[in-house]
Amino acid sequence: MRPLRVLHVTPYSAGAWAYGGIPRIAQALASGLAEQGHTVTVCTTDAGDARQRLHGAGRTWRPWPVQSTEARLEVRVFPNLSNRLAYHAQFFLPLGLDRFLAAHRTEFDVAHLHACRNVPGIVAARHLRAAGVPYVLAPNGTAPLIERRHTAKRVFDLIAGRRLLRGAARVLAVSDAEYDQLLALGVDAAAISIVPNPIDLRELSPVPERPAGTGRRHAGPVIAYLGKITPRKRLDTLIRAFAQLRSADAAFADARLIIAGNDMGAGRDARALAAACGLAHCTDFPGLLRGRQRLDLFAQADVVAYASQDEVFGLVPLEAILCGTPVVVADDSGCGEIVARVGGGVRVPPGDVPALAGALSTLVMHRDQPSMRLARERVRTLFSHDAVCERLTAIYRDVIEHTRLTVPRRHERVAPAVSRTLAIVPAHNEAANLPRVIADLRAHCPHATILVIDDGSSDGTAEALPRLGVRWLAWKERRGIGAAIRAGLQYASRAGFDLVVRVDADGQHGADDIEEVARPICDARADVVLGSRYAARRSRPAGVIAFGTWLLDRCLSTITRRPVTDATSGFCALGPRAIRVLAEHHPTGYPEPELRLFLSRNDLRVVEVPVQSRTRLSGRTSLTPVRVAGAAARVLLAMLIVPLRPTVLPPSD
Repeated sequence: MRPLRVLHVTPYSAGAWAYGGIPRIAQALASGLAEQGHTVTVCTTDAGDARQRLHGAGRTWRPWPVQSTEARLEVRVFPNLSNRLAYHAQFFLPLGLDRFLAAHRTEFDVAHLHACRNVPGIVAARHLRAAGVPYVLAPNGTAPLIERRHTAKRVFDLIAGRRLLRGAARVLAVSDAEYDQLLALGVDAAAISIVPNPIDLRELSPVPERPAGTGRRHAGPVIAYLGKITPRKRLDTLIRAFAQLRSADAAFADARLIIAGNDMGAGRDARALAAACGLAHCTDFPGLLRGRQRLDLFAQADVVAYASQDEVFGLVPLEAILCGTPVVVADDSGCGEIVARVGGGVRVPPGDVPALAGALSTLVMHRDQPSMRLARERVRTLFSHDAVCERLTAIYRDVIEHTRLTVPRRHERVAPAVSRTLAIVPAHNEAANLPRVIADLRAHCPHATILVIDDGSSDGTAEALPRLGVRWLAWKERRGIGAAIRAGLQYASRAGFDLVVRVDADGQHGADDIEEVARPICDARADVVLGSRYAARRSRPAGVIAFGTWLLDRCLSTITRRPVTDATSGFCALGPRAIRVLAEHHPTGYPEPELRLFLSRNDLRVVEVPVQSRTRLSGRTSLTPVRVAGAAARVLLAMLIVPLRPTVLPPSD
């Protein structure tokens, strides 16, 4: 089969040990897929830990040079706007990611997004939907509201999180417990696949030897915990269980408790509890362990205690088993489910001190080496990165095929058959200009139907319309040019027109330019074509209005990541897709600048073409400094509002 082009997006990469297991899972999957011949691109951030960015990188505003750790695998690291926000608020803002995806989103067959409620995943999902590229989402326990920041998570879900979950072609559960979580959140059962997390066996080669005799660092039993130090990990239960063993069992008189991991807010309470229980002298807090340090801890320990709550998987117990060390885990979620399947440990109810103490005592006193060897082989068979990547590849191919049959790629559209053209002419007090504008249209576009929309004129425009031989709409009070255009597009949609050209009634839009404006739509290169008076010019007129429109151009170019040279031009052509969506959603009021934002947000293909600059036939322009300032204010407001709105074009449209 053809190798796949796979994009992985994760808010933290393999070197970010402070963030737990997801960075290592993403790296194991990406590396395993590359080993199997697929081309893999990983997009991540430079989040490191509380004090510094990844690898001690200083503040930078540019993406890192491409990292290539092995053939067919490239890692692109984008710097966070703030490392402090990334660590303390999980608010990752990768600079350059949006631009990279805008340029390369169509180059991938499928994408894999890691964790819910992070900006990199939201940005990637938006671009993937726009390109018609399917993505799978791996929550890894982050989908339900657990532990901290419930209010912030609800707000995030309301703005973007729910759409991220609903838009996934497949949602990956790592255990039956997470499968049930996703069902409870409303995810369709048919959209969920169970794929366990991988263990990168290369990290455990060679497996550390368990020290014996004088090689042991401690005379008595060693109970170890490794993981993030948060309330959900139930270290309070572990400390109390260890205190009970020390006071009631002579075999534990010289025992030591080692609590290792990144302190994410619960370390002070854990130390205080250990001191209150009289364990300060026999409890160690070595902090965050990396790489082989972790494996050395497993080899030193007699038991690894990992009885945390709501743990849907848990790499730590499986890695401990691979090192030959038995584990104690909680029985309330996926971690207990997996240990029950492979063996090598005991399950206890979370928060049950006597049960945990009894399990620790049993494993220390009656360690069963044959059963540990069997458990180790099961872990290698079921969770090796090779086995998991084979299963994941099958899911990738399934969603790609389903998407191919149901959702056309955005860059694979065929040319529309343009057969009916409507010229929309919005007019307000243009009675003197309309006859010449209509004559110009008929001379250059004899095939077009002309629709004039009288926007509450008071100069006799309404009375002149029946004599012009055109179709027309009129209302007594002025509603604004945006409302007039929307009404015209609703007419075009209902009447079955597949090309609409907007021409202003003041004579500034020449009908002889219409053919050039419409050509990109007829060639299937665009959904919307905008005529620009300045696209082919190096200079502009001077004055306050000209400066204001130039400033609008610069703002919109930055926001939409497309060159905008004439933000206030109303001369445009719309294809079938644009007609359908703008008939209901065209901005009202003074719409042209806001329309640019809307088109970008909804991935309507936009092209600018040069047109001639003309002066009004007669009358005064409606473009005053006050109106330009108002347009700028609307653009600033739209910058905040438009990105939060849901898109109105489904990928299958």
